[in-house]
This record gives sequence, structure tokens and C-alpha cells, in this order.
Amino acid sequence: FTNFTTGQVLPGDQYSFTYDPAARVATIDFNAVSGGFLPDGNYQLSFTPGGVTDLSGNPLALGTVISFYTLAADANRDRSVTLDDFTVLAANFGATPRVFSQGDFNYDDAVNLDDFTILAANFGKTLPAPGPLPANVPRAISTAISTLPNPAAKPATYDNQFSGTRIIDELSLASLTSNT
Repeated sequence: FTNFTTGQVLPGDQYSFTYDPAARVATIDFNAVSGGFLPDGNYQLSFTPGGVTDLSGNPLALGTVISFYTLAADANRDRSVTLDDFTVLAANFGATPRVFSQGDFNYDDAVNLDDFTILAANFGKTLPAPGPLPANVPRAISTAISTLPNPAAKPATYDNQFSGTRIIDELSLASLTSNT
């Protein structure tokens, strides 16, 4: 994982990766990061081949990459926390079960004051689209990333496919390999 906003590479001890070959589902748990949540930012996840396959049994291509972002309380995934996100929260207030795109910003399946607190703390916050790698990215990482496919050329669905669930909790690898 590379955070393009800060230039930091997330150490492997801050997340765990499991893969269920029968279901072809990869699960990434950010158990050691900010209480299980990634900090707001633009990210790129790079996969290496080795045991992970698509629905046809083909291994992941070398350099398979997913670009995504996180922004707390951005229910409509427009990279800003505005009145539109508050409207989503208000329309679902008190309801269960709900997901992130319905105002459940702390992923407890309910929309309540805890979610309102997250929205209030982030109201007015925006996250710019990713640009070039920051200067503080180590050269070896920068070189490795620059040889990967251009994440901007990937369909916009990578940014939007997570709006109903926690970012990259469960990711179908078939959707990854079909667009690489």
C-alpha cells in the first residue's frame, strides 16, 4: 500500500491479507491502523503474483494495481464532505442495517450520533485527486510504481465500487483482473 497523499508506504504489520481461493475473495484488514481505518488519502494497492487467481484460474498479472481513496463521511464519494453527505446521513438517521454510502461512517451497521460526529469533524474537508508521487517517496518504490500500469487509465469504478462497503474489506479479484 502506498499513500499518495503522504508518500508513505504502509508497513506490512499494519494490515493483513487473506485470500479464499474457493470464493476468490481477498480480504484486507487494517487492524493496526487508526483503529482499523485508513487515514484519509489517495492510495494505491499493488499485488504481486503468487496463488491469487481470477475466475478462470489465471494468476494475477505482475503489477496488478488498484487505486482508491478514503475520506471519512464522504457518503456520495465525490471527494468532499458537504451538505449532500449530511442529507444522506439525515435520511438514514436511526436506521439499521446501513452501509457507508447510507451514512454509517463508523461501520457499525447503524446511522446514529457517532456517525454525525464523524461528519461534523470532517465537514468541509476535501481530498484532491491524486497527482504525481510526492518527492519524499523512496526512489526504489517510486521506480517500481512508475513501471506499473497507469492507475488513472483504470475505469472510475475502482473508486466507486467500495461505496456500499468498507474500503477494501472484501474485494472480488475477478473485477481486478478483468480490467488490468
